[in-house]
Amino acid sequence: MRVTKLDERKNMEAERRKDAARKLIEQLRRYALEHSGRFHVFGSAATGMVRHDSDFDVLVDFPPEAEHDAFTFVEELCGTLRLPLDALSSRTMSERFMRRNRATMTTLGEERPVA
Repeated sequence: MRVTKLDERKNMEAERRKDAARKLIEQLRRYALEHSGRFHVFGSAATGMVRHDSDFDVLVDFPPEAEHDAFTFVEELCGTLRLPLDALSSRTMSERFMRRNRATMTTLGEERPVA
């Protein structure tokens, strides 16, 4: 019986999370276009540097009346894909945060400037 070493398990989990993030991004793109909003993916999923312990970082950018449903959608999908989630509302982000992350954000949905 072959024992899987820790570094091998970490690599396998990083690949699983990377694949899950790709699937999630496609689903979020469709949802955003269908519901007139946007998701801004940042962090390791946006840069392609997903690790074994990475979460999925996303800003939810929808009209106030649609924001709750958008959060619910991304939360449920992350649960299904077993991908830890860090979801934030774009309306509550500081200009400093936006400046720091804008260059590496991937925007899914409507075409308009990122705040």
